[in-house]
Amino acid sequence: VLKQDFPEVEQTTRVMMTAEYKALFETGNKKLYEQSGYYVDSTFFEVFPLSFKYGTSLKALDDPSSIVVSDEMAQRLFGNENPVGKQIMMDKEPLQVKGVFVKNPRFHLQFNYVRSVSALHLPAERMQSWGWHQFVNYVKLKKETNVQALELKFQNDVKQKSKTSI
Repeated sequence: VLKQDFPEVEQTTRVMMTAEYKALFETGNKKLYEQSGYYVDSTFFEVFPLSFKYGTSLKALDDPSSIVVSDEMAQRLFGNENPVGKQIMMDKEPLQVKGVFVKNPRFHLQFNYVRSVSALHLPAERMQSWGWHQFVNYVKLKKETNVQALELKFQNDVKQKSKTSI
């Protein structure tokens, strides 16, 4: 909706905030629990162009059975091997590693894996709801955008959509 209704918006992505949860990751004879992961829109790496050690961000999150892991997590599970294309189990669910990103300590989101929000198979009405607040929305703006004016437009639009969707 943001890209459609606001020409100033170049790209958007959502990051789903979840309760703290330790997922069990397995590959071969290695097992580890990891809790720093997110479910994100497939456009995540278009808004946040992180560096990749292996693989590419291009279409990395298009498949619900894919996962992208940090270089630290890849090292713990695969050693010095390139894990792209290999299978990893997350809570007994098979996933394919599509990429390995380099963790940036200056990035405000700190995580060791991301998966596509489509993997959750949430109902479409929930995904389009203006009253469900489990996502943090990020917007990449086109150059020369007047941010203050756009913020006012956003606020007015949200007020209108919130009234009609409740």
